[in-house]
Amino acid sequence: LPTSLLELAKLCQHRGDNQEALKLLDSAVELAPDNQNVHFARGQVLLRLGRKEEGRKELATAQRLIDAGLKKDRATMQEILVPNPELAQQP
Repeated sequence: LPTSLLELAKLCQHRGDNQEALKLLDSAVELAPDNQNVHFARGQVLLRLGRKEEGRKELATAQRLIDAGLKKDRATMQEILVPNPELAQQP
């Protein structure tokens, strides 16, 4: 459902209805508070509405979520990597 709300919000943005887009994104944030895409889109809409401080905060939240996801993905990759024994030997 949050993804559907995000897509509807994008359609609203496209037709210039940023107020309706914000309402949809507010609902999406409630349903998926850790969704970086929702926070990013909400930040963009807030900036377009002239609510610069709120928009920047929302974009910063999106960035934090992206960074946390990358960190988690890197840790997972490190766990599943199988080292090459030939490369681990000293020359």
